[in-house]
Amino acid sequence: MKAFIREVQPSDITELVRMGLEFFEYPGFGSPLLEFDPESFITHMEWLRLNHCLLVAEKEPGHLVGSISGIFHGWFLNKKVKCVTENWWWIDKEARGTFLAFDLLTALESWAREKGASILLIASMNSNIREKFARVMSHKGFSEIEFHFLKEL
Repeated sequence: MKAFIREVQPSDITELVRMGLEFFEYPGFGSPLLEFDPESFITHMEWLRLNHCLLVAEKEPGHLVGSISGIFHGWFLNKKVKCVTENWWWIDKEARGTFLAFDLLTALESWAREKGASILLIASMNSNIREKFARVMSHKGFSEIEFHFLKEL
């Protein structure tokens, strides 16, 4: 699929909220402990846009089909090691199965290198495609290092 990858603009908020809700409802991600709050999501997207990296894939003007974000930081065990942690990565159903996800990943990697990062951390959702995703990411040079758990307190 052909799409133009660019930095997010304030006019993209409606499309980002749509993608955020679809992300939240995706099998393997949602939890009865979590709720989707559009205002919180908008605030977070704006923080990413202003302080870190938030990219979108635009199929045609105003029609976004994917997004990825990264947070630049020092690694918690050695602040001299600069990292980018992927915070959000979404591809609309119509664009899955194309190389668009990896085009977005390549764009995030480029941004990370420009910032001086030497490590890129990517999360994976607990879904039926997790093992396939792990194989693909391994092929892309990533190593699996952890798995997240959630508990209500």
